[in-house]
Amino acid sequence: MTPSDPVPSLPSEVPDRVVVFLVDDHDIEAELVRSAFRFEPDIELHHCSRGDEAVAMALQIQPTVILQDLGMAERDGLAIISQFRATTGTHDIPIIVYSGWDSPKIKSVVFQHRGE
Repeated sequence: MTPSDPVPSLPSEVPDRVVVFLVDDHDIEAELVRSAFRFEPDIELHHCSRGDEAVAMALQIQPTVILQDLGMAERDGLAIISQFRATTGTHDIPIIVYSGWDSPKIKSVVFQHRGE
């Protein structure tokens, strides 16, 4: 960027609050995320520990972003992401995926996954 380049502007509607929707079946990990956001008054955190309830809950709360654990015991995290992408109302919500798995193959699948 040079001094003569125009300065990018913020979107006209910047949300007052960020609604984070955490989908993780481990209470300890959910508590870590909750504690990370506890001093952020503009972040509202919702947690769902059951993959089969995640889409319905997301439709209800309309999050700004979804934090999705891949390593869910009852349901594959990729299957939940597929559901988010296939559902009107959650299709365009950004999803941040995290996992304790350190596999290049899994990372590749996640980055290529579009929910089709």
